Amino acid sequence: MGTGLRVSYLELLRELIEGRGAKNILLLSSPLVKPMLEELISKSALFQRRDINIEIGVPPNRFLGGNICLGDLLVVQDYIDYIKEYMKLSNVKPDLVVIPSSPFNLSGWGRDLTGRVYLDIERQTGLPVEILECRTIYD
Repeated sequence: MGTGLRVSYLELLRELIEGRGAKNILLLSSPLVKPMLEELISKSALFQRRDINIEIGVPPNRFLGGNICLGDLLVVQDYIDYIKEYMKLSNVKPDLVVIPSSPFNLSGWGRDLTGRVYLDIERQTGLPVEILECRTIYD
């Protein structure tokens, strides 16, 4: 059974946002988690400030063929491609990109399934990136 999305992750998310002083946040998720995440954030007192905008994005999983609904299987390039496309289409440059740690948990070194380090996301997009510590959906 999956461990799922824990409410305590919202407190960690708030700490990341406050630590960076971010106002316009791009939070990346998966098709599986996004609906629950949207509901939790909209109902949480932690995110009721009007000066904070959290956009939840779902990068397509191109590396494994595009029909994967688990974000744990996304790779660094999937994130880079999505962020660049997001900025181009929306004409918005987020103050902060937040990515769950679960796609990088297997290596223990912050690397994805291909061995690429998550720090390349920040290097390639020019945006500050924070990793939200969380467990994989399925143990």
